[in-house]
Amino acid sequence: MKLKLSILVFVFGTIISGNGQIKFELVSEFSVSTNEFTTDNLNKIYLIDNNQVFKLNYTGDTLYTYSNKTLGNIAYLDVSNTLRPLLFFKENARIVVTDNTLSAQQNSYSLEDLDLYQAQLIATSLVDNGIWIYDQELFQLIKVNKEFERIYESGNLEQVLRKDNLNPSQILEHKDMVYMVCPKQGVLVFDIYGSYIKTIPLLNVGEIQIEDNIMYYQKEGNYYGYGLIDFEEVKIHLPFDTFEKIRLEKDRLIVLSKNKISIYSIRNK
Repeated sequence: MKLKLSILVFVFGTIISGNGQIKFELVSEFSVSTNEFTTDNLNKIYLIDNNQVFKLNYTGDTLYTYSNKTLGNIAYLDVSNTLRPLLFFKENARIVVTDNTLSAQQNSYSLEDLDLYQAQLIATSLVDNGIWIYDQELFQLIKVNKEFERIYESGNLEQVLRKDNLNPSQILEHKDMVYMVCPKQGVLVFDIYGSYIKTIPLLNVGEIQIEDNIMYYQKEGNYYGYGLIDFEEVKIHLPFDTFEKIRLEKDRLIVLSKNKISIYSIRNK
C-alpha cells in the first residue's frame, strides 16, 4: 500500500482506504514554560527546563521531577526505555541514568573517561541497555555497554562517507538499526554494530520518530511521513496551522505551540 493512499495509516495501526479520513479531537491542553519536551510510549510527557526534568501525565499533572545544579544544563533526554531514562549533560560530558521516577541510579558517567572529549549526542540502545554516542572530534559513532565499556565503533565517518562538516542532531535506535540525523547530509543508517549501511536523502530535518516503517519529522513548518518501504514522502495535514514541536505516541498527537501543550486523539472519521 502506498503511503500517499493511506496518509496516517501506519501511525495508528489502522488500515484506511484511499478515501479514508482521520479525525483529530482535542482532549487536553495545559500551559508550559519551556519549549523542550519529549514523550514516552506510556502516555507521559517530559519537560526539560535547564537542569530540571518534569514528568507529567496527559492532563499536565507533575508526577516526578529531576534536578541537578552541579552538571550544567540538560542537553538531551532519551526516554526510549521508560525504565531507564538517560540525561546528557553535554557541557560537562556526563551521562546520568535514572529510573522511571527520575531518580538517579548511580553517579554520573564521564565520557572523558572513554577519551571522548567532544561528545555531541547520545541515544539508548534497547538491545542491551547500552548507549550510543557520537563524538564530533573523532567523527565516530560509538557504542558502550551497560558497564560503560566501548564495544563498537563506526570508524571516522567523514572518511567513510567522503563528506565534510558532519553535524548530526539526533541518534535513534529502532528495530536493530541506528539512525543518525544530519540536516545537511540526510539520515545515516547503521546496523546494530555501528557499521554504515546507507543514507536516506532527507535534508533539513532535525529530529525523527519511527513507527511501523514510517519515519515522521518536521520540516519547514510542516509535518511529514516518509515510507521506509516505498520511499515516499507525504505531507500530513493537521488541524492547526502553526506548531513548535510534535510528538506522536500511539493514537495521540502531542503538540507544543505558544507555551502550551495540546493533546489530540486520532481516529477514523
